[in-house]
Amino acid sequence: MTDPSMTTVPSIITNTDSSMNGTNITEPDNCHCSDGFGGETCLLFSANFTPMIEQSNATFTSRKATTQELIFEYKIDATDKTGIDITWTNNPQFNILQCNIIATFDADELFGYMPNIPDYIRNTSYGIVDAHFEIKHTKIYLNGSTYVANSYNLTCIEPTNDNPVEDLKCYKETINDFSLSSGDVYSLRFIVISGGYRVLINTDYGNVTDTQYYIGPMSQNVIEFRFDYDVPIHCSKNKTTGDTACNVDSAMTLNRDITQNLKQNLLYFVTADSFQM
Repeated sequence: MTDPSMTTVPSIITNTDSSMNGTNITEPDNCHCSDGFGGETCLLFSANFTPMIEQSNATFTSRKATTQELIFEYKIDATDKTGIDITWTNNPQFNILQCNIIATFDADELFGYMPNIPDYIRNTSYGIVDAHFEIKHTKIYLNGSTYVANSYNLTCIEPTNDNPVEDLKCYKETINDFSLSSGDVYSLRFIVISGGYRVLINTDYGNVTDTQYYIGPMSQNVIEFRFDYDVPIHCSKNKTTGDTACNVDSAMTLNRDITQNLKQNLLYFVTADSFQM
């Protein structure tokens, strides 16, 4: 059996029991996991095996239904954004949402040295097993509270648990039938999850006994598209401000006006020169 410390899959400890005529009894509860793997049977990936999102963006487009003429489009790129990427807009109703994501999972680079597969595993594979876009449209009630008017997922069909991929390119397009109002928020979450599988066999007979699936970490980028159609109100028109309509923050106020000293010095030099004449 392969050295347990050198495998990227669990090594099963075996004991010899004389009462069982010397046959090997497996103890699946005593698995030794290699670095980067965890769980009772070493099916959990560590955070080191997180897929990398190389590109993630969304395009909000408006086209005429009759002629397909482009009215406007606005593209938001969330690549390399660590927090929520918020964009405010007063663009009119859009009717097409286009989502695009490119992600990678380099097993050789993430795992490093890939040792030989133990004899009780027929084959194994790692990669991206799930990629999808979570879309949520939030609106505001008259009392100021919010509610979800619509939510759905767009799933990339290529990666699955049985078909992990190292390179992912996924493009999805959907139609927006919901009207937009001021205060609406369109939230778009790009999600990529790693994983894989291993096929176990009976080492005595060679038949497949089970297919098990790895559970990997998730990468995500988030975009929020916020709509504001209200006409801005100048602070001078706000009755609550009274005569101090547009107060300047103290950080913007001059504590010492150096131009006053400059004027005094200039006056002094002019006066002195005038006496010399």
